[in-house]
Amino acid sequence: PMSRVFLHGKPFITENYDLMAPHHYKLSGFLSMASIPIFLGENIMGALSVGSKKRHILSSYEKKIICSIGQQIGVVISRLQTQQKLHSLSQQLGDKVRQHSSQVKNSTRHLQEFTSVVAHDLREPIRMILSYLDLAQLDGSSSISPQGKEYMNIARSGARRMMGMLEGIRSYSRITSQAPN
Repeated sequence: PMSRVFLHGKPFITENYDLMAPHHYKLSGFLSMASIPIFLGENIMGALSVGSKKRHILSSYEKKIICSIGQQIGVVISRLQTQQKLHSLSQQLGDKVRQHSSQVKNSTRHLQEFTSVVAHDLREPIRMILSYLDLAQLDGSSSISPQGKEYMNIARSGARRMMGMLEGIRSYSRITSQAPN
Protein backbone atom coordinates (compact mmCIF):
# COMPACT_ATOMS: atom_id res chain seq x y z
CA PRO A 1 0.00 0.00 0.00
CA MET A 2 2.77 2.50 0.81
CA SER A 3 4.41 1.84 -2.54
CA ARG A 4 1.12 2.87 -4.19
CA VAL A 5 1.12 6.06 -2.14
CA PHE A 6 4.69 6.86 -3.19
CA LEU A 7 4.07 5.85 -6.80
CA HIS A 8 0.82 7.74 -7.35
CA GLY A 9 0.99 10.40 -4.62
CA LYS A 10 -2.59 9.67 -3.60
CA PRO A 11 -4.09 8.22 -0.43
CA PHE A 12 -4.56 4.46 -0.31
CA ILE A 13 -7.60 3.42 1.76
CA THR A 14 -9.05 -0.08 2.00
CA GLU A 15 -11.16 -2.17 4.32
CA ASN A 16 -9.90 -5.31 2.55
CA TYR A 17 -6.22 -5.14 3.44
CA ASP A 18 -6.15 -8.86 4.13
CA LEU A 19 -7.18 -9.54 0.50
CA MET A 20 -5.07 -6.83 -1.12
CA ALA A 21 -1.83 -7.48 0.78
CA PRO A 22 -1.99 -10.94 2.36
CA HIS A 23 1.68 -10.98 3.27
CA HIS A 24 1.44 -7.64 5.12
CA TYR A 25 -1.83 -8.74 6.73
CA LYS A 26 -0.09 -11.80 8.20
CA LEU A 27 2.61 -9.55 9.67
CA SER A 28 0.35 -6.80 10.99
CA GLY A 29 -3.08 -8.37 11.45
CA PHE A 30 -4.73 -5.26 10.00
CA LEU A 31 -7.95 -5.73 8.06
CA SER A 32 -8.42 -2.06 7.22
CA MET A 33 -5.60 0.30 6.20
CA ALA A 34 -5.23 3.95 5.24
CA SER A 35 -1.92 5.32 3.93
CA ILE A 36 -1.73 9.04 3.25
CA PRO A 37 1.18 10.74 1.44
CA ILE A 38 3.11 13.37 3.34
CA PHE A 39 4.31 16.04 0.97
CA LEU A 40 7.26 18.34 1.40
CA GLY A 41 6.55 20.97 -1.20
CA GLU A 42 5.62 18.94 -4.26
CA ASN A 43 7.67 15.88 -3.31
CA ILE A 44 6.46 12.94 -1.25
CA MET A 45 8.71 12.56 1.74
CA GLY A 46 6.80 9.89 3.61
CA ALA A 47 3.43 8.40 4.40
CA LEU A 48 1.12 8.28 7.36
CA SER A 49 -0.35 4.82 7.75
CA VAL A 50 -3.25 3.96 10.05
CA GLY A 51 -4.46 0.39 10.41
CA SER A 52 -7.31 -1.37 12.19
CA LYS A 53 -7.59 -5.00 13.17
CA LYS A 54 -11.32 -4.67 12.57
CA ARG A 55 -12.84 -4.22 9.15
CA HIS A 56 -13.83 -0.57 8.99
CA ILE A 57 -15.12 1.50 6.10
CA LEU A 58 -13.92 5.10 6.58
CA SER A 59 -16.55 7.78 6.18
CA SER A 60 -15.77 10.78 3.97
CA TYR A 61 -15.30 12.83 7.17
CA GLU A 62 -12.75 10.35 8.55
CA LYS A 63 -10.94 10.35 5.19
CA LYS A 64 -10.78 14.16 5.27
CA ILE A 65 -9.43 14.09 8.83
CA ILE A 66 -6.70 11.56 8.00
CA CYS A 67 -5.74 13.46 4.82
CA SER A 68 -5.68 16.72 6.77
CA ILE A 69 -3.38 15.19 9.39
CA GLY A 70 -1.03 14.03 6.62
CA GLN A 71 -0.98 17.55 5.13
CA GLN A 72 -0.33 19.12 8.52
CA ILE A 73 2.56 16.74 9.19
CA GLY A 74 4.10 17.90 5.88
CA VAL A 75 3.61 21.55 6.82
CA VAL A 76 5.17 21.02 10.25
CA ILE A 77 8.17 19.18 8.80
CA SER A 78 8.61 21.92 6.19
CA ARG A 79 8.53 24.60 8.88
CA LEU A 80 11.01 22.70 11.04
CA GLN A 81 13.38 22.36 8.11
CA THR A 82 13.00 26.07 7.37
CA GLN A 83 13.73 26.91 11.01
CA GLN A 84 16.82 24.70 10.94
CA LYS A 85 18.03 26.40 7.78
CA LEU A 86 17.39 29.83 9.27
CA HIS A 87 19.20 28.87 12.46
CA SER A 88 22.16 27.59 10.46
CA LEU A 89 22.24 30.73 8.29
CA SER A 90 21.99 32.89 11.41
CA GLN A 91 24.97 31.11 12.94
CA GLN A 92 26.96 31.48 9.71
CA LEU A 93 26.10 35.16 9.54
CA GLY A 94 27.08 35.63 13.18
CA ASP A 95 30.41 33.92 12.51
CA LYS A 96 31.05 36.16 9.50
CA VAL A 97 30.13 39.29 11.46
CA ARG A 98 32.51 38.30 14.26
CA GLN A 99 35.26 37.55 11.73
CA HIS A 100 34.79 40.87 9.90
CA SER A 101 34.56 42.74 13.20
CA SER A 102 37.88 41.24 14.24
CA GLN A 103 39.41 42.22 10.89
CA VAL A 104 38.11 45.78 11.25
CA LYS A 105 39.52 46.01 14.78
CA ASN A 106 42.91 44.78 13.56
CA SER A 107 42.88 47.20 10.62
CA THR A 108 41.90 50.06 12.91
CA ARG A 109 44.66 49.19 15.36
CA HIS A 110 47.24 49.06 12.54
CA LEU A 111 45.99 52.38 11.17
CA GLN A 112 46.20 53.98 14.62
CA GLU A 113 49.75 52.71 15.07
CA PHE A 114 50.72 53.93 11.62
CA THR A 115 49.14 57.35 12.22
CA SER A 116 50.92 57.74 15.54
CA VAL A 117 54.29 56.77 14.05
CA VAL A 118 53.88 59.08 11.03
CA ALA A 119 52.76 62.01 13.19
CA HIS A 120 55.71 61.46 15.53
CA ASP A 121 58.22 61.09 12.70
CA LEU A 122 57.01 64.23 10.90
CA ARG A 123 57.40 66.37 14.02
CA GLU A 124 61.22 66.20 13.94
CA PRO A 125 61.68 67.76 10.47
CA ILE A 126 59.23 70.52 11.39
CA ARG A 127 61.12 71.19 14.65
CA MET A 128 64.28 71.42 12.58
CA ILE A 129 62.66 73.93 10.18
CA LEU A 130 61.51 76.05 13.11
CA SER A 131 64.98 75.91 14.71
CA TYR A 132 66.72 76.99 11.48
CA LEU A 133 64.22 79.80 10.98
CA ASP A 134 64.94 81.02 14.52
CA LEU A 135 68.72 80.73 13.96
CA ALA A 136 68.51 82.53 10.62
CA GLN A 137 66.52 85.35 12.20
CA LEU A 138 68.99 85.68 15.12
CA ASP A 139 72.10 85.40 12.96
CA GLY A 140 71.07 87.66 10.15
CA SER A 141 68.45 89.84 11.74
CA SER A 142 70.19 92.99 10.44
CA SER A 143 70.83 91.66 6.94
CA ILE A 144 67.37 90.17 6.31
CA SER A 145 65.04 92.49 4.45
CA PRO A 146 61.60 93.25 5.88
CA GLN A 147 60.04 91.13 3.15
CA GLY A 148 62.43 88.26 4.03
CA LYS A 149 61.41 88.55 7.68
CA GLU A 150 57.76 88.44 6.63
CA TYR A 151 58.44 85.28 4.62
CA MET A 152 60.20 83.72 7.60
CA ASN A 153 57.23 84.59 9.88
CA ILE A 154 54.83 83.05 7.35
CA ALA A 155 57.02 79.89 7.20
CA ARG A 156 57.26 79.79 11.01
CA SER A 157 53.48 80.20 11.35
CA GLY A 158 52.88 77.41 8.81
CA ALA A 159 55.34 75.11 10.59
CA ARG A 160 53.65 75.76 13.94
CA ARG A 161 50.22 75.04 12.41
CA MET A 162 51.61 71.83 10.95
CA MET A 163 53.07 70.92 14.36
CA GLY A 164 49.63 71.55 15.94
CA MET A 165 47.94 69.35 13.35
CA LEU A 166 50.42 66.54 13.93
CA GLU A 167 49.89 66.80 17.69
CA GLY A 168 46.13 66.63 17.08
CA ILE A 169 46.60 63.49 14.98
CA ARG A 170 48.76 61.90 17.69
CA SER A 171 46.21 62.81 20.39
CA TYR A 172 43.35 61.40 18.32
CA SER A 173 45.32 58.21 17.72
CA ARG A 174 45.98 57.82 21.47
CA ILE A 175 42.33 58.49 22.38
CA THR A 176 40.92 56.03 19.82
CA SER A 177 43.44 53.35 20.75
CA GLN A 178 42.42 53.63 24.42
CA ALA A 179 38.65 53.64 23.69
CA PRO A 180 36.79 50.56 24.98
CA ASN A 181 35.81 48.01 22.35
